Amino acid sequence: MTDFASWMGARSARTETALGQALPNADTVPHTLHEAMRYAVLGGGKRVRPLLVHAAGEVTGASARHAMPRPARWR
Repeated sequence: MTDFASWMGARSARTETALGQALPNADTVPHTLHEAMRYAVLGGGKRVRPLLVHAAGEVTGASARHAMPRPARWR
């Protein structure tokens, strides 16, 4: 695995975790709405912008702790 592939995998996993935590659980009322939200957002793809936010933060020396909510919102 290349350095870029491992970097991308780690950042993508971090973004997926943040997205999963930001969304309501599928068993929260209204169930159908929250299931659909989780399906649409956590279905994969649409992750280029979060990777760009991570890269920009790393280039500028931003803390990942402060930068994480932004990639999760920009999907």
